[in-house]
Amino acid sequence: MPIHLTESFTNPQNYSFPHHRLSRVIQNSRKIPVVLVACGSFSPVTYLHLRMFEMAKDYIRQNTDFEVIAGYLSPVSDMYKKPGLLSAHHR
Repeated sequence: MPIHLTESFTNPQNYSFPHHRLSRVIQNSRKIPVVLVACGSFSPVTYLHLRMFEMAKDYIRQNTDFEVIAGYLSPVSDMYKKPGLLSAHHR
């Protein structure tokens, strides 16, 4: 049976993208700004989830022409229905 997403599910009430956390200053004007996004259940968030960002940031800094301006954890929605998954509000 297909899942039909409602408007309220795809565009949650009172949600505002946290753009205030984006860096407004680029340290190296020759670099291209990039935002890291990690998707997953994050139930619960662990040290290794956070370490993943540090590893990606280090790689990008040393091997690319990008500059990381932010990193976001993007937890799956409650519609994922993974057994034992905490509600999205808590993740």
